[in-house]
Amino acid sequence: ASAQQLREQGNMLFKAGKFAEAKACYSAALAHDVGNSVLLSNRAAASLMLKEWECATQDAMEAVRQDPSNVKACERCARSLLLQNRLPEAMKFCQARMHGLTPEQRETSEWKPFATTAQRIAAHA
Repeated sequence: ASAQQLREQGNMLFKAGKFAEAKACYSAALAHDVGNSVLLSNRAAASLMLKEWECATQDAMEAVRQDPSNVKACERCARSLLLQNRLPEAMKFCQARMHGLTPEQRETSEWKPFATTAQRIAAHA
C-alpha cells in the first residue's frame, strides 16, 4: 500500500476510535514517506488519544520542524507538553510559534485551537 492509502486507512481507523491501529497505519505510511509532517502529526494525534504523551511530543515536534506552518502539529505539540506538565518548555514553544504568526493569523479559526492551548499553558505556568 502507498503512503497515501495507509494515511487514509489510518484516518478511517482514527475516526472509528481505533487509535492503536491508526497509529500503526501512520507508522507504516511514514516508512514510505519519512519526515512527512502530516503523517507525523496524525501519529501524534493517535498517541495523544492513547495517552502516550512522550511519543506524541516527539512526533509533533518533528512535524513542526518539517513544516512550521502545520497548525495541527503545533497544537498537538503544545498539548502534549502541557499533559506532561513540561510547562517551561511548553511556554517557550508557544511563544516562539506565536511570535512567528502575523496578528491576522492569530485570529483565524485555523490557529484558534493552538492559541487556546497556549493560553491554557500560560495560565498554568
